[in-house]
Amino acid sequence: MSTGQLVAPRLGRSDRAELAEGVAAACAKWFPLPVTKERTSDSPLDRAAWAGLCRELSPLGLRLPVERGGAALPLAYLAVVSEAAGAALVPAPLTTGAAITAPLLAAVDAEILPSFLDGSAIVSTHDGRSLTSCEAVDGWRVSGSVSLVEWACDADGLLVTLDSAEEDWLELGWTPLPVGGAQLERLGRVDATRSAARVTLTEVPVTRLGRVSKRFVAQLRTEAMLLCAAEAIGASTAMLTQTIEYAKLRTQFGHPIGSFQAVQHRLADLHGELESARAALWAAVDSDADADATDIEPAALVASIRASQAAELVGREGLHLHGGIGFTWEHDAHLYFKRALSGAQDFGGIPARLRALADLLAASSI
Repeated sequence: MSTGQLVAPRLGRSDRAELAEGVAAACAKWFPLPVTKERTSDSPLDRAAWAGLCRELSPLGLRLPVERGGAALPLAYLAVVSEAAGAALVPAPLTTGAAITAPLLAAVDAEILPSFLDGSAIVSTHDGRSLTSCEAVDGWRVSGSVSLVEWACDADGLLVTLDSAEEDWLELGWTPLPVGGAQLERLGRVDATRSAARVTLTEVPVTRLGRVSKRFVAQLRTEAMLLCAAEAIGASTAMLTQTIEYAKLRTQFGHPIGSFQAVQHRLADLHGELESARAALWAAVDSDADADATDIEPAALVASIRASQAAELVGREGLHLHGGIGFTWEHDAHLYFKRALSGAQDFGGIPARLRALADLLAASSI
């Protein structure tokens, strides 16, 4: 998504590596993996750690205009941050917060934006398509049930987009949480690092913040797909690195299993799948500097699909190559596999993304 304010140079490989190293250090400092490993689906967000990470990295405002408290950087910078956060399995609303919530709040100059950017306020976002609303003073009364809203039980408020009287626009509404008429049920998920809840609203007052174009929201969704792909690639890279190191240590028949050709070929295949997904990701991210998000939607879908497919493959094969220990609760391997499984369900799941890509390609050929 072009903002007209992007003055930072494109990131080369060495620049990406240097930035990723700094982000990885910050993630390990505030969300160490041994602590993350103890999370369950009922675990709340560590708000102190999240605020600390936001103060150190300011990830939520990287794409925002300077006048909104952001850094106005190209998408590539945020992609590096998301990839490093994925490798660290950061249990916090970083990617969706930076890709969708922050730009929406900035678009209407919401009062809560500064607190959201510094991590002291948590905001969940929902597209509102499954909700019904009727107009009230300064907003609406909203009812309905939403089955999966990330970080809702930890949020200070819910941001929703609702249909507007004008076809090309959406209304942006806000309600604090908790609030009368809102029921939040924390859900059990295979990936405990991504908290989610079922939200049921009954005549809940929602304050009107302003309106945003449907085109703008579509651009944000495209960027979110790319950043989730980066997150998946980061987690998969960490899983593959861990698997390679284990193959050097585990011995069978008096030799490390990594010395056997069959294991080497499997690891090489996984590396190839992962690099193919990474190439698709960066092809889409780099093109964002020169094109509108609608123009890169096919590339974003390809990157998203390839990242999810590679993540599932690396996670599954990584578990097998670890042998019995990979299936134990004490080992870290299952955490990465669970992240791959949950990420594959994003944006309607891989089949939905494949259908969306097919529709785009079919339409472009007419």
